[in-house]
Amino acid sequence: MAFFSGGKKSDDKDKLAKHNAILAAHGQDTYGPSGGASPSSKKKSGGGGKGGSNPDLDPREDRELLQRRIAETTQDKKWGYYAPSGEYVSAFRDMFDGGGKNTTGTYFEGGPLSTLGNVMKIRPAGMARERDAQGDYIVPRENIGFRNVEDMFDRGGPQAAGGAYRGAPYGMSNIFNALDKIGGVDQGERVAYANPAMEAYNRRVEGLLQTPQNSQAYLAAKAAAERERQRRLYSPRPMLRPPSMGS
Repeated sequence: MAFFSGGKKSDDKDKLAKHNAILAAHGQDTYGPSGGASPSSKKKSGGGGKGGSNPDLDPREDRELLQRRIAETTQDKKWGYYAPSGEYVSAFRDMFDGGGKNTTGTYFEGGPLSTLGNVMKIRPAGMARERDAQGDYIVPRENIGFRNVEDMFDRGGPQAAGGAYRGAPYGMSNIFNALDKIGGVDQGERVAYANPAMEAYNRRVEGLLQTPQNSQAYLAAKAAAERERQRRLYSPRPMLRPPSMGS
């Protein structure tokens, strides 16, 4: 039997390579020769309220998985969600990126601190702080928080007019809405102010979730196929004549 000093090191490297391959496949940190962790091919972004770590996804390579993750994390009742860029927004960041739970926006939703932030026109930590190639914010200041003083009193909350009162501190919106109801006031419908950057973001989310399985064309074709199946199933069939008997 031959013995050589490099044999154990070679075996260890093979085991480490196999171990790292398994970790990388699950989006976990891999390990270097010294045992220290090194970033894996898929970075992780913060973990959060969904339980465990949530690796960022590439919209080009992991499109179907990202579609499922967006649908799951934006429709539950927990903080944290996947953005259309493939980045996982942690529960903590979700509380400060505007728009309320499971999304981002250009104004805050919540209690008195949210109202104060909207009055002071503080930019939320999400898409409202993104910049274009020239270094300018993609969301102009007028679309941050309350648009102006008139916006604070025209119902609808920040960046909207009409409808029920929203966004007033200490439950004042509920009081104003109750008074309107008692007085028989027609509050009308809520109409959002123009916000091109927010509208573009929503289109990205909707476009990413628009799969063949939920598109209007697919649903129409599926309904037509079902009607045809029902027609064939229940349409009267011609009666078969008994074979003629020879004389």
